Amino acid sequence: MVVLGKAADLVVLSLLWILCCIPVVTIVPATAALYYVTLKMARKEDYRPVFHFFRGLRDNLKQGSILTLVFAVIVILLYADYRIMTLPTQEIGAILRAVFLLLSILGVAVMLYTFALQAQFANPVFRTLKNAAILALSKLPNTILLLFLHSIPVWAVVIAPDAVWKTLPLWLLLFPAAVAYLSSLRFVKIVAPLIEAAGAPEEDK
Repeated sequence: MVVLGKAADLVVLSLLWILCCIPVVTIVPATAALYYVTLKMARKEDYRPVFHFFRGLRDNLKQGSILTLVFAVIVILLYADYRIMTLPTQEIGAILRAVFLLLSILGVAVMLYTFALQAQFANPVFRTLKNAAILALSKLPNTILLLFLHSIPVWAVVIAPDAVWKTLPLWLLLFPAAVAYLSSLRFVKIVAPLIEAAGAPEEDK
């Protein structure tokens, strides 16, 4: 019953996240709100999915919207670089291609850490991005694990597109919150030692 109850909570959270991402500019606030709840779940704290999701959305709406625009610019720049590199007349060395690939992976990793930091701490935009970049580089094993978790749908589409299409409702209803919860289990362990080492209490928004 506990497992079924948690699965039901994840379905509710996934639905709320999808609905709140529709305006596009609210993608980061909605994702931070999702992590706000899943971090509580990972810490085994009392939570109410709907109440705490909208509380997290409210607290992160302004700054999260700014981060959404920042990430949108980064994605556009990376896509433009990719298009330039794939032009038939463009000859780019293997080193530059490797640099582009590493920058893309780092950008995605920074985004993943930003969601959790934005959900858990009240910091300016630049500091949040800086801390996310530091964690992404200093916690490489965790970063690789997080990247793998979030890339599961991509691999599933590549390996078995028909199966993904047939089970699409299940992916939409469960995967967003499930991957956030699994990631939160790692984020809790990553952040706790940092808070303890700094000798400062966690600022729970």
